[in-house]
Amino acid sequence: MSRVVDGLTGEGLVRDSPLVPTGRRGRRISPVAFNGDVGAVVGVDLGGSNCRLVATDLLGRVLARTRRRTPSRLSTAKLARWVSDQALALLEDRSVGRVAVGLPGIVDPQTGAVRGAPNLPQVEGLSFIEAIRDQVPVPVTFDNDSNMAVLGEIRLGGGRGKRNVVMFTIGTGLGAGVVMDGRLLRGRSGLVGELGYLPVGLDGTTLESLLSAHGLMAQAAQRGVHLTSLTAMFALSAPKALQEIRKRFSKGLLTALVAVTVAYEPDVVVLGGGVANSLRETIGGLEKELHTIVPEGPELAVSAIGDAAGAFGAVVAGLHDAYVQLGVDPSLLDGSVGPELTGVLAEFTEVSADAD
Repeated sequence: MSRVVDGLTGEGLVRDSPLVPTGRRGRRISPVAFNGDVGAVVGVDLGGSNCRLVATDLLGRVLARTRRRTPSRLSTAKLARWVSDQALALLEDRSVGRVAVGLPGIVDPQTGAVRGAPNLPQVEGLSFIEAIRDQVPVPVTFDNDSNMAVLGEIRLGGGRGKRNVVMFTIGTGLGAGVVMDGRLLRGRSGLVGELGYLPVGLDGTTLESLLSAHGLMAQAAQRGVHLTSLTAMFALSAPKALQEIRKRFSKGLLTALVAVTVAYEPDVVVLGGGVANSLRETIGGLEKELHTIVPEGPELAVSAIGDAAGAFGAVVAGLHDAYVQLGVDPSLLDGSVGPELTGVLAEFTEVSADAD
């Protein structure tokens, strides 16, 4: 055991901790602790409007975080360069060991190819991912941004302590991340949770057009109301035209909630993203209405960490891969994000509820 510990110490993976007094005669106990400073992970949540980044050490202690407007008009190559530069610049005096990126599209688990990213089409295909991997000199993980967000909520927010969680990310677009029995579901091609494609009207209207910020703004414009933000949409004093849109929104959201309830039977459905912030005052009534439709309906909650969920979830994914690379038994980590792993996936510290 001493030789093993000496080897880990020589590699910088563990360090001595304060001596433990035992009150007994003989050799003193010399405890060691994992050295979280040995590396850093950067989580990136790349959206159509904003890009959020969080960096932690290998114990999940936050080192830096920032938010930038996404330069959505850049070409694929230039956008990949911008994301790479942002990730590496977040820790100026510290080496980055791994980067994980959440993307606003479906990421195929087998090929890594991205599709279905209308709000940021530059990331579709393989060119964007390959460009980042060419420019970042450490391993980079990619996944759908809703999958990353549900990982963040499971570890830090409204899904904490739950084994079955669905999270809707209602922002510029609409997505959902699904965790069942503590494991993230991706499906054969990454399509799990993409409820935005679901048609809810005979005219081909989709859930995304009813619920997303882009869809809500488009509906308002069709009715002659031009909005600069969605605050007016959910205001009690909203004009009749906006109230009609809001009724369609509520009906569409209820349809989505019923769909995920009968499909996955979650313990809780977490609502996140910019649009979801407007639902805090009405979520109790929405939950009651859901429970009148389906028996044993889930609890509803608005995200506890707000728009930072995707970036923190990306860090969770990055830490998972970093631990496997260090030699942690993959059976303890593979796909699992449940609370029983507190001793392995360290709790994040310095996380504020008023996430940017």
